Amino acid sequence: SDADITVDISTHDGAAGGLKLGGTLVTAEAAELNTYTLNVALNDVSTGSSCFVVAPKAGTITNIHSVIDGAITTADAVITANVNGGTNITDTITIANSGSAAGVIDNCVPSDNNTVAAGNYIKLTTNGASDNAVSAVFTITITL
Repeated sequence: SDADITVDISTHDGAAGGLKLGGTLVTAEAAELNTYTLNVALNDVSTGSSCFVVAPKAGTITNIHSVIDGAITTADAVITANVNGGTNITDTITIANSGSAAGVIDNCVPSDNNTVAAGNYIKLTTNGASDNAVSAVFTITITL
């Protein structure tokens, strides 16, 4: 029939028993199956610039992480994000110049303006207030 069908495998424990696909036990939690990540790099957080990445599926941006490859000086680098050129997500990533070094991770948990449609782009922009040419890689988590 055309009715919605729910299959609940009550014995699925993700370790010893439950759903197998192609003979392999599914070990992911449902929440993990309903998220995906995107990665994008910004060449220099100390120069006012932007980077872009396309969301292949609709969802909600639930986390943005950054990692830098060196130390910035003078001022913090503040990273803003928006979807398809719309209103910026209120939450920002601040890469602090105090204590900055290669491998330092920062993040934000967006609480608004964070809905993406399939094919929308996500734009990350640095204020360029810091010094030293330091690149950053961003990992954007989207929940379906």
